[in-house]
Amino acid sequence: MNNEIEIEVFKKANFNFQKLEKYGFKKDNDIYKLVKTILNDKFKIIIEIDKNGTIIGKVLDIKTNDEYSNFRGNTLGDFSSKVKSEYLAILNDIKSKCSDITYFSENQANRVCNYIIDKFKINPEFLWEKFPGYGVFRNKDNNKWFAVILNINKSKFNGEDKEVEVINVKVNPNNIEELLKRTNYYEGYHMNKKHWVSIILDDKVLDKEIFELVDEAYLLIKK
Repeated sequence: MNNEIEIEVFKKANFNFQKLEKYGFKKDNDIYKLVKTILNDKFKIIIEIDKNGTIIGKVLDIKTNDEYSNFRGNTLGDFSSKVKSEYLAILNDIKSKCSDITYFSENQANRVCNYIIDKFKINPEFLWEKFPGYGVFRNKDNNKWFAVILNINKSKFNGEDKEVEVINVKVNPNNIEELLKRTNYYEGYHMNKKHWVSIILDDKVLDKEIFELVDEAYLLIKK
C-alpha cells in the first residue's frame, strides 16, 4: 500500500496512545482506528495505527464504498487536490494532538532541543532536503541563527569514523580559546570559527553547561 503521505507527515513523531483514544480513536486488539467524514459527508477517512506506530490511511467514497486514491498521485486535479488538502489537515491535527515529536537521534540532542523550544518557543527548522538532520534555531524577530543541531561524521573533528550529533552554538569571540580547551568542544563546523563552537552531544558535556551557552547565544544575536 502506498503510504508515503503518512510516512512523511509522521516521520519525526511518536504516537501517544492515550492521546489517540482521547482524540477519538477506538482500540480493537492492538489497532487504533479513527473514522471521519469530509467534503460534506461524501467521503470517509479511515485511519488505523498499530502498536508499533505504523499508520495506514484510506479515503472511501461513501456512496460506492470504493477507495479513492487519486489524491496520492503526482499530478493532481482540483478535486483530488482538495481531497489531499483535507486529508493532510486531519493527519497534521493528529500529529499535533496525539504524538510526541522526536526531532533528533541522540537523547542529549533532544533534551537540548526541548530546552530551546520550552524557553524560547522556537522550533528547529529543517531547511535542506540534502541534510534532513540539520535543525536550525533562529530568532523570530531578526531571523539570526543562534544554534544548529546536526549529524556529521566524528572524523570531521579528528575522531573515529562514526556519525554523531553536534550542536553549533554562537559564543562570545573572547571566550573561544578557553572553550576549545574543554572536552568535546571544537571549532564551529562549517561556521565562522571566530564566533561559533561545535559540541558533540553524547552526554560527555553536562546539559546545564550547554543550556548556559544556548542562553548566551540567544542574547548575542538579539543585540
